[in-house]
Amino acid sequence: MNRYRITYQKTGPLRYISHLDLQKIWIRTLLRAKIPLAYTQGFHPVPKISPGWPLALGWNGLGEIIDLWFDFENLNPLLEITEKDLSDRINQNAPQGLHVENLQLIPLYSPALTTITHSAVYGINFSTKISPDELQKKMNVLHAAPSIVRSRRNKTYDLKPLIENFSIFPDPDQNTIMEVQMAARDSAMGRPDELVEALGIPMDQIRFSRLYFLLESSLNI
Repeated sequence: MNRYRITYQKTGPLRYISHLDLQKIWIRTLLRAKIPLAYTQGFHPVPKISPGWPLALGWNGLGEIIDLWFDFENLNPLLEITEKDLSDRINQNAPQGLHVENLQLIPLYSPALTTITHSAVYGINFSTKISPDELQKKMNVLHAAPSIVRSRRNKTYDLKPLIENFSIFPDPDQNTIMEVQMAARDSAMGRPDELVEALGIPMDQIRFSRLYFLLESSLNI
């Protein structure tokens, strides 16, 4: 049994696929690619899959991560399967919008992804007419506040400590882009759409992307 950590893109039509349905797509893709998944033990064995944190529907995922266990026990022992072979076979059989960017063999008993992820970096594309200077001023006002009280699932929380870093710049289409690093832990999950709401900017015509994760491990991707 081998465990691989995969960085991939979830774009196009797959933006509207739920977290659970995406796992089913992974299973079907691997079956088509003839890559044997490893299964759990017990009366109801299921494929060994450990995805990262869910992505909101409609958002692009440019650096999503998932751990997959493959079972090569019944393959020809003289057949060497490289990481590039696996990446190519997955990409050749994946649906539109799913693309492997990096595939890396990791120790079998490494910690689960969600336990070592501490931050996520998001891209926010403001198609609305707001200049980088105006957005910077709004962020300065927000940063100066002692707290940013928000509500999620009928519970209040402070958004401010979940905003770890940000940068603002124009893109070639004359829109304003902000990249923001937010906490991504089980006990503290920052969301860029809630940050935009706190800034008082209308959500119309704003596009969100998750660019990549930051992991508490030497195996950072």
